[in-house]
Amino acid sequence: MNKKKEQKTTDELLEEISSKLKCITYLLGIQQFQEGKKEEHIERLNKLGFNNDEVALMVGTSSDSVRATLSKIRRGQPKGKSDAEEDKGH
Repeated sequence: MNKKKEQKTTDELLEEISSKLKCITYLLGIQQFQEGKKEEHIERLNKLGFNNDEVALMVGTSSDSVRATLSKIRRGQPKGKSDAEEDKGH
């Protein structure tokens, strides 16, 4: 009997690739962010575009803790300055 292997659609393949890339990203993040200030790691990962759940997995905390930390960081930032201006030192 010759069983024909089902072909995956492009969307299924992209989803599978995306899932594996997320796993690799999390593993690298976990390795990178085990030492140092958690607040700095959270802020950096957030600026890179990771959501609270992803950041929490990488730094070893809860998404609620990430949310609270980001809120605290934003409150400490002078009003009227954007992240880009802060990065440039203006």
